[in-house]
Amino acid sequence: MKKGTSHADWAISMGLFLVAIMVLLMFLRPGFQAEHKEDVLSWIIEEGVKNNVTLNVEKIPVYIEIIDPIVYPSGTYVMDFNIEHFPINDLNKYFIMLDSKNQRINNFLISNSGAGTKNIKARVFLDANDLNLFYIVYTPGIDQTSTDPGAQTLAESAVEITIGPIARNNGIYNLWVEDLSKLCSTETGYTGIKADWKYPPNKEFEIYIDGKKICNMAEPSTRDDVFVRSWKGIKVDNNGLDYGTIDFSVRTW
Repeated sequence: MKKGTSHADWAISMGLFLVAIMVLLMFLRPGFQAEHKEDVLSWIIEEGVKNNVTLNVEKIPVYIEIIDPIVYPSGTYVMDFNIEHFPINDLNKYFIMLDSKNQRINNFLISNSGAGTKNIKARVFLDANDLNLFYIVYTPGIDQTSTDPGAQTLAESAVEITIGPIARNNGIYNLWVEDLSKLCSTETGYTGIKADWKYPPNKEFEIYIDGKKICNMAEPSTRDDVFVRSWKGIKVDNNGLDYGTIDFSVRTW
């Protein structure tokens, strides 16, 4: 073997070794911190906002028909009846009752009556010549208040009651928006939101609601790349009814 050939083999081997080291360093990248794409950062804040201000409403239609209109003509009655296999299992304070025009029934009580059964007491107007529609509305997280309707004046056997399929809706509950605004306006609250929403601690964000900034704990520098994400929501009241729109916008960097 020629002497020059051994030097060439050595040089090739050393070159391959150095290339392997460089490739390894590229993968390991000592001191490297994971980068977060702008769409991921914005998505984290959007989901965090939605989870904190969205009310998930469920409405159970209840159809009531008077069996004998001669004995029980149209009028206001206090009803007391059970719904077996009630589809929602939660605290009774989260329920209200609406009529077919979405007007709240103030004289309404709901209570447990055995496993999977709810007892409903309500003072309602019934049309003896028509099918009467009401809604039992579930508003989780909102403590509802109502008044005892009093003694029963219409026996459950005098009516036919049918339960319809649940209708689901969701919207932005304004009181929860106000709570988020208060929380986000303090340094402690802002830091807590980052931790709760698993937002990178070395990144910042701002939230705007209807053009008003509610998170102002940080400002981007001229060197930061700022990314914006916007969306609209439907506002709902404490009865779970739509009543307008609301605009959200977030800036992340």
